[in-house]
Amino acid sequence: MKRITILFVLFIATNVYAQDSCKLNKSTNYPDLYELNTKNIICTAKEQPQNKTLLLTFGIWCAPCVYNLYRTLILQKEYKVDIYVVLIEKNVKNNKLILKSIDYIKRTDSIKTKIAILDSSYTGGQNKRYEKFLTEITPKNIQTEFGMSKHILINTKGEVEAITDWKDRIEGETWKDDSGTVNRKIIPLLEKKE
Repeated sequence: MKRITILFVLFIATNVYAQDSCKLNKSTNYPDLYELNTKNIICTAKEQPQNKTLLLTFGIWCAPCVYNLYRTLILQKEYKVDIYVVLIEKNVKNNKLILKSIDYIKRTDSIKTKIAILDSSYTGGQNKRYEKFLTEITPKNIQTEFGMSKHILINTKGEVEAITDWKDRIEGETWKDDSGTVNRKIIPLLEKKE
């Protein structure tokens, strides 16, 4: 009987620990933000049985990010997708770029999209952290260039299905409107809400 009780406790503890490993923790510096890394966002995407997960990399200093934010956020109204706006700034207290980004996203977003920031496993300068994240999350079968305002679509199996890139634009499209790229690469992979 004692052996069964110990096994039961171990089984419960293992399940609780496994569930916690997928949890996106809140930032200690910015309580409205989730701390994100490749492992926990892939794990979180697997826990979404109905919706795919779309990450949008964002910096307030990035003109395409600012111009195209709203068009990305409204996808949640029509499609089964959970969107995270991912800030790549260094997660330190009172970072003016983070504060400006949060303010802009909240003013733009009526849906209350989740905002995330790269966690402390990404060290170094802004470019180094972002490049490490992109390298980790990009599968070998997808080629992408270093750049911001990327849409990274993850299915419910935790597989990255698509990553948008500035090279996806066709003649006549500009960085001020990425809807053509999104319409070609992301929307065909999404399911409409009923």
